[in-house]
Amino acid sequence: MADLFFLLVRMSIPASLLILVILALRLILAKAPKRWRLVLWGMAALRLMVPVSIASPLSVVPSVESLPSPRIAVTQAAVPALTEPTAAAPAAASISTQAPAAFSWPDAAAWVWLAGAACMIGYLLIQSLRQRRRLATAVRVSGNVYQTDAAASPFVFGLIHPKIYLPFHTRRQDLPYVLLHEQTHIRYGDVWFKLLGFLLLAVYWFNPCIWAAYLFFSQDLELACDERVIRRMHPAARADYAESLLVCSNSHRLAAGPLAFDGGQLKGRIRAVLGFKKPTVWILIAALLAGIAVGVCFLTCRSNGNVPAPFKAPAEATLWVDLRAQGAENIDIQELQLDAYPGVTFRWNGGSVEAEQDGETRQLVVGMPVWDVYLCDLTGDGKPEFCSTASFGSGWIDERVIIYDYAAMQSWEIEMRPSYDYQLSLSGTNLMLSRRVVLSPESPVLETKSLSDSAWLTQEDVIRLASKGSDLALDDFAMFPFQYGPTSGVVSRSYPVEGGYSLHLITTSDDKEVTDLILSDEDSYLTLRPGNVSERRIRAFFK
Repeated sequence: MADLFFLLVRMSIPASLLILVILALRLILAKAPKRWRLVLWGMAALRLMVPVSIASPLSVVPSVESLPSPRIAVTQAAVPALTEPTAAAPAAASISTQAPAAFSWPDAAAWVWLAGAACMIGYLLIQSLRQRRRLATAVRVSGNVYQTDAAASPFVFGLIHPKIYLPFHTRRQDLPYVLLHEQTHIRYGDVWFKLLGFLLLAVYWFNPCIWAAYLFFSQDLELACDERVIRRMHPAARADYAESLLVCSNSHRLAAGPLAFDGGQLKGRIRAVLGFKKPTVWILIAALLAGIAVGVCFLTCRSNGNVPAPFKAPAEATLWVDLRAQGAENIDIQELQLDAYPGVTFRWNGGSVEAEQDGETRQLVVGMPVWDVYLCDLTGDGKPEFCSTASFGSGWIDERVIIYDYAAMQSWEIEMRPSYDYQLSLSGTNLMLSRRVVLSPESPVLETKSLSDSAWLTQEDVIRLASKGSDLALDDFAMFPFQYGPTSGVVSRSYPVEGGYSLHLITTSDDKEVTDLILSDEDSYLTLRPGNVSERRIRAFFK
């Protein structure tokens, strides 16, 4: 419910801007045909009804997905276990998590919106039923024309078979103008358009711009109808038509119907009738160009440039060390210097990968042993990461993949002890990752993926994983690198997501069940599980 409400809020933002533009154009091009105004109001209605549109560089409307979405802000200290970079090995510490509120303010706002919309629709239905009862005793005059005591002024009622209702006191000399006006409403489907306008008002009742739009649209509907009538009328008869407007006038409350003959703003309508002149060619050209500009600028949207670009796929991977090829009994220390890291000497000695700079040594990868080392730019920063297959453990040995980013001094692992073994290999210049059942070298490979193409979780991966709901399992994350978080009775893993986001996974101490799944950026987070988060809300988070 909250997702729907905030989608409507985001949709109403560009629509409100369009409404303000239309109100300005009504004043600037006051002499333009009134039908032109209805076209503009139709564009506003379309903007309110359709959440997607064609991308255009000329658009002033951002994509709906890129507009702000309510999120719960959290300070860095609120989730220390989820944001602090960690070493390759797990550390013993405590983790602090916040349980999601049972009922948040977005939920409350959504229910208030629903209650307001229900009241508006209820008002329309009750008024329609009351009107139908009042008109039950109406006397048919001819065709679809009826007379009734329930009518204070002429109006049209009904959708499928609309009827014209006249008060008994309607003057004979006014009758031709009244019928011509109301039949014109019916001919052009104005009852349906006004009903649509009211329904949109009921949905967007929280937006004052929509109220203003409905009021001015109702006026323009009557002005356009008057214009259609008098265009076919002899100029000498316009004064009589204006007099009929005055005689048949009656104030009406805001409603979707019926369409009253006077329609409000009587002085303005009479002034428009008596002062009607055919618009000049220049006015028509200006109105046409303005309508095209409004359509191009407001019925399209800008491409969502706020969505972060994915990590750049590296061009190639290279092999530095392969212990299996040279034989585990013949360990020759290997050293390497790279242009990307001037002044640094990297060293592999069988059990570790080290970096020496200015007389100081830093261990990058530790294993029993480190079987291989590949160089591959997985982050797209132009500097290669060290990607290694290493045996690890005590009593129970497994093979895992360790990725070290020397530029950022960060390490990630791909492991799932005690279930799987992992191994790296090259396919041409493409770095490949494979997994099989642990301690079963002869068993077939269960899965293979290219780290060169995409090592990290993509935004689409996050959406796919979140959609699993209660079916989400740790195995779904088996082929993605992560960092360990501090643990205390739970296991915390932080998975990098393209665009600078992180996905934090918390499981039970025995790795049997995923208990929490949290998506975060630098200053906010979105709890994906437990809870039921829509795809639209996740995409909105990827701002």
